[in-house]
Amino acid sequence: MIGSCTMLVAIAAVHAAALPPWIPSASDGSNAWVAVERAGRSGPEAVLLHHADGMGLDRAREAFVLPTPPEAMAASGGTLWVVLPARESGRRETYSVRTERHPASGAWISIPGGRMDIHPALPEGTTVVAMAADADGPFVQRADGGLLRLVGDAWVAEPGVAAAPTARLCAVGGRPALADPATRSLFMRDSSGSWTASAVVVPGDGLARVVAGTRSPVAIVERNGQARLAHLRPGTPAELEPFSHEGRPLAIVGCGPRILAFTGTGTGGAAIADVDPLTGRVGESAIARPPDSAGGRIATMVVVLAAAGAALATFAVRRVARLKPAPGERR
Repeated sequence: MIGSCTMLVAIAAVHAAALPPWIPSASDGSNAWVAVERAGRSGPEAVLLHHADGMGLDRAREAFVLPTPPEAMAASGGTLWVVLPARESGRRETYSVRTERHPASGAWISIPGGRMDIHPALPEGTTVVAMAADADGPFVQRADGGLLRLVGDAWVAEPGVAAAPTARLCAVGGRPALADPATRSLFMRDSSGSWTASAVVVPGDGLARVVAGTRSPVAIVERNGQARLAHLRPGTPAELEPFSHEGRPLAIVGCGPRILAFTGTGTGGAAIADVDPLTGRVGESAIARPPDSAGGRIATMVVVLAAAGAALATFAVRRVARLKPAPGERR
């Protein structure tokens, strides 16, 4: 368990021949969100695209439009948390939106509809390094290494945890975690609020980020202008083949059994590709289309047809048994 002492975390610097930037993204394992840019009426804006396990690889829906790309994002239990860049006042606003699948139509919907829930802004002067979330709410890592957690109507310091400014807060298995390349270890927050060392080992050189939403821990390693996936496990992480950004910003998240790569189209849409979990190769991408709720409509039709069949069967039984309808059923 991490005590009150400072946990020193050092992340190796990425090679100067930097890869294109990463698209803001988040995943809770079943739902993934990416924030892609497009030109709005008053300037650039960010579109939050939502993709869900079972939606179909080439499907995503527009969940919300933000006036600017988020500074940080995190997800847990179907809820997305977003921190926007500081306004002129220095305040960093925090918002959330929840997604559910409509029981009748099968369509994914946002709750609340047409807007996002507003939460207390981060303390003035807070510089956000990273963000994660669990059932207790969102966590934010500050530039000074401290962690803040949203509790009710206030952001409070997470007790017993401090990290160097180069530390990286992430999400593993739906829980906040701290990657420590200096000791090649991973500290995870459990349901009791304690931070304990995991058995898995993280890369000690070039660790860029831990992929959110994967069923087993996966990291992205960047070295010499190349990026590759690494499966985290006890012992040496298993590094896969390098993959190419193709000069475009990219997001890689886990969703269901898949690892997915998202690239923006520049018009508020995204192309989605499967990432082979055994080789790390990024497959052919397809432009995401709005999800089809036909499955939900079919399910509703089945229920209606079943009810009609039951009514016909009851009518037939009554005819055979010469039963009269109950008083409430008479016309």
